[in-house]
Amino acid sequence: MIATFLYVFLLMTGVELSKHRGSQIPCSFGEYDLNRDGIILITEFLYAADGYEKMSPETIFNTLDKNHDGKVMRVEFIKPSPGLSRKGIFDHCKRRKPCIWDCDGCSNC
Repeated sequence: MIATFLYVFLLMTGVELSKHRGSQIPCSFGEYDLNRDGIILITEFLYAADGYEKMSPETIFNTLDKNHDGKVMRVEFIKPSPGLSRKGIFDHCKRRKPCIWDCDGCSNC
């Protein structure tokens, strides 16, 4: 919740938030789940994917949200849709260790 308010405040004040400008989108669920509640909300996703330009982060979120409830659960995140696979959005993640999709920065990944 605090992360969401911080993100909105920084956007409103015009602070540059880009961490990934022109680079790869994060791979692990934990990089998006900022408040560690097991759910990725659109605000969390947009913050983590800020600056990603290959595809709109909003489009990626909506594609990951398979049941269209406005939340991405771990089970939805682990198996990205074929549309994202065809576009190669997470290809760089597949080249990393297999547990990356389900990893929250754990030492064994």
